[in-house]
Amino acid sequence: RKESSAASDVYKRQGADGVAAVRSRAHWDHTVPDRLRRCGTLLLVLAPWPGLEAGARAPPLGVPAPLRRAHCLAEVGTALDCGCIVRPLLAPAAAAALAPRLRTQLAEIGTQLAAIALDATWLLPAADNAHIVNAIGERSGGARALGAAVQDALHSWLVAMGRAALAQSSSDLELMAQLAQLLALPRVVDVRPCAPRAPAAADPERATVRRRWRFDGDEGDDGARAPDGVALAEAETLLRRALAGRETMDALHADTLNLVHELGCVLEARGELEEAEQLLKRAVDGREAALGDTHAHTLASVRALARLTAKLDDGEEAQAMYRRALAGFEHALGLTHGTTLSTCVEFALLLRSEGDSSDAEAMLRRAAAGYEHALGDAHLTTLRALERLGEQVEDEDEPDEAIALYTRALDGYARLLGPAHARCARVAERLGAMLDAAGAHEEAEQVRAGVHATPADARGAQELGGAPRVQRAASGSHLL
Repeated sequence: RKESSAASDVYKRQGADGVAAVRSRAHWDHTVPDRLRRCGTLLLVLAPWPGLEAGARAPPLGVPAPLRRAHCLAEVGTALDCGCIVRPLLAPAAAAALAPRLRTQLAEIGTQLAAIALDATWLLPAADNAHIVNAIGERSGGARALGAAVQDALHSWLVAMGRAALAQSSSDLELMAQLAQLLALPRVVDVRPCAPRAPAAADPERATVRRRWRFDGDEGDDGARAPDGVALAEAETLLRRALAGRETMDALHADTLNLVHELGCVLEARGELEEAEQLLKRAVDGREAALGDTHAHTLASVRALARLTAKLDDGEEAQAMYRRALAGFEHALGLTHGTTLSTCVEFALLLRSEGDSSDAEAMLRRAAAGYEHALGDAHLTTLRALERLGEQVEDEDEPDEAIALYTRALDGYARLLGPAHARCARVAERLGAMLDAAGAHEEAEQVRAGVHATPADARGAQELGGAPRVQRAASGSHLL
């Protein structure tokens, strides 16, 4: 409307000297939400989008600028809180440039749109950036919950584009496979902290973690959210159609074997283990013949088959396959590659279930050290590895080390997820029980109370250096 057009830019306001003026906290807390409620819809314009203008044969796309700016993501969060519809949008020229990429890069684009970062921006004064970051931290679930909400909106939009493209070309086998992969991919929430105009640090596991099939729970070690049953059912249908078409051309072609592998993983996720086993064995045999025993794709199928074999209670065979996959990944990818380390964790969990505590502990120590080296000690995957190692050494009656490991994990979870997150509650309960057993009842209560902290308490804890700390236990355990 004409009368509101002068105020349509709620972020940047320049004074007479041309310098952006600082907005009050009331502006962000009341004015912006009021305008969003009156509008009812937020258009998330994905521009500029690096690489999109280069055409269909260009290298992979970068990350759209709005997904790297804290103020853009904060507005999306406010819109969601106000009950607004969030609609991703491309200009006609950008949409035309994206269309030819969908056929071969749809799933890859989906992973790119998940690369969310809360970076400060030069568009705003430092005080406004501080207001925005604080507001994000006060949201229920903090930055990760906001990132998940943005991801869901982008994922739905991209799936709709893939479905529309497939409706226009219903026999396009490659597009079918791409859409199926997009539907079945776990979505990893990897929201980086605010850092003024600092480039995002390289994440060695980013490419592999998002491409790894994981259906062992609602949330994986790295925070990946598994696709729901409806999405998996649609993915299965598309993969079956694509595979049927490919088999008529060449049953041993690499693209055919990729579909066999992916369909086997989806069927495993849906509980159809017998057919999944047949398909994964076929993928292993076919990839061995076509690519060789040590190719990364062959090893990926071996690992998937090992995981399935473990579910079928054939522990000895599963161990042999895990050893083969792990040795192959070490040689092909390196000792600290994300795929190598996550294979270590899976193998360790199998060994633990089989009663081989010594080898399980060695694998978990290796994984924790590798993740800490590759991703840092504050990464969610590192923290989960420390928690798992704590569980292992607790079972082996090493309370001092278990307490130290649980404390590190709890401190990191509280920083990343907030003290009220389920992961914090889980670790705090185990840590509290160990402190009680050591006679440190007061410290145990402090730990348990910390997981019920309010957002303000959480900010205070972060300013003081993380989760609430307790004194040395009476038994002489590590300082928490």
